[in-house]
Formats: sequence, structure tokens, C-alpha cells
Amino acid sequence: MKLEVLAGASGLDRSVSYTHVSELDDPSAWLDGGELLMTNGLGLPEDAEGQTSYLAGLHQRHAAAVAIGVRNPPLTTNLLELADRLEFPILRVPREVPFLAIAHLVADLNQDAAQRRLVTHVRILDTLRLKAERGYTIARLIMELEAISGYHLAVISARNRSTIFRGAAPIDIALPDELPDSGHFLIPEGFGLALPVRGRLAGYLIALESNDAEPAGLQALQHIATVMALEIAVIHQARESQRRSGAEILAELLGGRMNGSTAAERLGEFGFASTGSFELAALRGVGEQQLDDEGLNHALCDAFTPHVMLKQQSELLLLFEAGDELIGQIMLQASARAGVSTPFTDLSALSLARREAVWSLVMGADHEQPIAHFGQRDQMIQWLPSSRTELDLLIARRLGPIQAYDDEHNTALMISLGAYFRHERRLTVAAGELGIHKHTLAYRLKRIEEVTGRNLDRIQDLAELWIALKALPLVRDDVAGLGLFSEPTD
Repeated sequence: MKLEVLAGASGLDRSVSYTHVSELDDPSAWLDGGELLMTNGLGLPEDAEGQTSYLAGLHQRHAAAVAIGVRNPPLTTNLLELADRLEFPILRVPREVPFLAIAHLVADLNQDAAQRRLVTHVRILDTLRLKAERGYTIARLIMELEAISGYHLAVISARNRSTIFRGAAPIDIALPDELPDSGHFLIPEGFGLALPVRGRLAGYLIALESNDAEPAGLQALQHIATVMALEIAVIHQARESQRRSGAEILAELLGGRMNGSTAAERLGEFGFASTGSFELAALRGVGEQQLDDEGLNHALCDAFTPHVMLKQQSELLLLFEAGDELIGQIMLQASARAGVSTPFTDLSALSLARREAVWSLVMGADHEQPIAHFGQRDQMIQWLPSSRTELDLLIARRLGPIQAYDDEHNTALMISLGAYFRHERRLTVAAGELGIHKHTLAYRLKRIEEVTGRNLDRIQDLAELWIALKALPLVRDDVAGLGLFSEPTD
């Protein structure tokens, strides 16, 4: 074809699978690998930095070579030296040779290769039939796909980068911290492909070129990604069924319809130890953000961590084995606030564990410590009444008049009292947080004394109101946004 080698001659043994024509200043985004890029150079930058960036993009996308016409800007020394280092051929196309002739030549010479690729794609999709007929394990299925494709394969979780399929061999390779949510991306000696399942990113297919086989290319990997996504979908369906079963166990325990020994036996089906201790967590989203309980469940399953969960009222209850440190890491990754009960062995005590977990969530979890364990930060909650009836009575007697006054006059006495206590009765600081003058806050406190009959200079009266305020979030969900118990910002 009378092509002239301008640089990168040591890479002339590269295999050309396709041709692609582009005059874009960054054509790399449109390449899958193996292409001979043909260009007149209209998009080629004139400066050295721009030209080397252009070539580096082609190299990263595994292009085979670039063939340039005669209308391009002068090629810089930096570009030619980089091509030699990368062993990336830069070819000159003479004016009398049309790009179409080169494209026809590559297509004709690759007919056999195209036929082989077609057969490879059919074999990849046929593995689904073989798995069903021969009862292949997922590990065996991946081995078959590796033999067909010429890649070492692994399927990793999008959440913790661990192997999704139990028994499948992992791949030891460093991946970037941030990976795309869709499509494919390049990694050293291979590709990564996002695996969406039911509209949610479920994981990634990682494929590394095998030294003793010819890689089948990106299109083959896209078919393999489809096969793996179908396998993950089956796993997710089983997880949903298991989650419903676990929720039934927790609901029956909390409702007193199942004894502890029966529950322990059934939890063995979820991977719990037959004899051990448990912890219960109550979780909510951070701020106004809703907790992604489905994503949390998948993250726990990806980590093969025994657990069951139940959505109840405004909390998600999560039962797990005591001492499982991985649980805390996963809850933090899920952007959750959580309260955790003390460890217990008798599942019949789940109602008590729930109360501890919810109290810890409401009283102790905040932006500085998203996960609070019962009694860890606020020992006072251990001395509050354990009965919901007693808590309601305490709140009604001490705070009822304040709430009634606020409702009738559209005032903010309750919030003002909370800020006053939170800032250790420092009038100026509390008023500053509320955005009012300290005399205004003093007036509000005087009004609180009038409607409650309490004296804020007496320790006993202060203590009773403070304890009642502490108890309020334990029985009412609508006060979470009032900021009554968040830590002071000063």
C-alpha cells in the first residue's frame, strides 16, 4: 500500500483487526482495541504536548497503529520519540492511496479472523446451555469461558471489590479507586466491564490477557459480561427470597410468635453459628437521605456476612453475629447512621435489643460518630424507663405543657430549651445558634417556667426536664430534625 513508517517500527508486528476513520481531536473514546486509525490529521494538535496526549490516548485504548495523510500539521519530535518508546507505529499514507483501499484490504485479510470471532461468540453464549445441562458450578463456568476467550476472568463486587461468586478464583490486580458505572474501561493487560443488573451496578468483569492464548477481544468480553450479569441476576433473586425469610423470623421474634431456640435453628440456614452471640443494629439514612437497604443487603451478601434484616417503622433492623467488624465498615459505606445493641445470646430478648439499638441510634449516632453502641457515649439512657408507657407518661408530664403552648401559639419553646441544655445553659451561645438575641431566649425560658411550673434555677427541675427531653426521640420520630440532641458546633 506504499505506506511509510515514520516511527514505532518495532511495533509493526501488531495485529490489525479493524480500520477506523476519524478527524476528531480525541478519537480514542470511539475505539475498542485493535484498530488501524486513519486520519488526514485535521484533529491532530499542533503543539508537542497535544500530539503526545493524542498518541497516548490511542495507546491506552489498545489501538494497533495510526495512519496519517498528508494534510496534518508537522509531527513533533516528542510525538515520534513517544511512538518509538511505546512501539506504536505511525504510518504515512501517500496522497494516491485512498483510505477505502486500506479498509478493504484489512477487511479481506480478516475474514477468517471474523469467522473465528463469530464462532467464539456463539460458544460463549452456549455456555449457558451447558451449565444447565451439565450442572456446572459458577467456578467451572468461568473456567470454560476463560478457555474460550483467552482471558483470565474474575467478577468482583462494585461495593467492596471482593469476588461475587463463592468458590471462584480472585484476580490480584490493583484497580483505580474510581471505576465507571457503565461501559468498559482499560486496565493493564486487559479490560474491565461494568455489570448492571436490574438498573443497579452489581459488579465488574475483570479480564486479563492470557499469555498462552489469543485474546478474543472486547466484543467477546461483552458477551461474557452478559452471561455473568445473568448469573448475578439469579443470585440477586435468591437474595431477595432469603431477605423475606429473614424478615419473617425477626418479625415473629419481636411479636412473640417464635421462641429463641426455633429462631436459632432457622438462622443456621443464613450462615449463623449454631451457638454464638448476636447484635442488633437499628439504621437510618444520613440527614434527609433515605437508607438504601437493598444496596446494603447486597453489600453484606457480597461479603458473605451472615445477617437478616427487617424494615420496621422508620428504622431498618439488622441482626448479625456479635464481633463482626466487617458489618461496621459496610454500614459506613452505605452512608448509614446506626445504633447497636449490647451482645446477647437469647434471641427471645430481641425486643430488649431493639430498644437498645433504637435508643443508641437516636441518642448517640451523629455525623462525628455514625455508629453508636448502647451505653458507649450516653450512659444516661441506661437509666431511662424501659416501658414505652412509662416513657410516654414522663414526657407528657414534663414536656406536655411546653408542646401544647408551642402548638397553640406557634412558638419554639421546645427547640429553645433543647439548645439551652445542649450548650450547657450558656445563654449567649445557645441564642446565637437559634439566631435570636439572648434576651429573647431568656424570655422564652421564663415562659417555659410559667407553663411548666418548674424553676430552671433548681437542679431537680432542670434534671427532670433534661431527662424528659432525652426520652422524647425514643418515642417520637417527628423530632429527629429538631436538633434537640446534636452535639454543639462551637
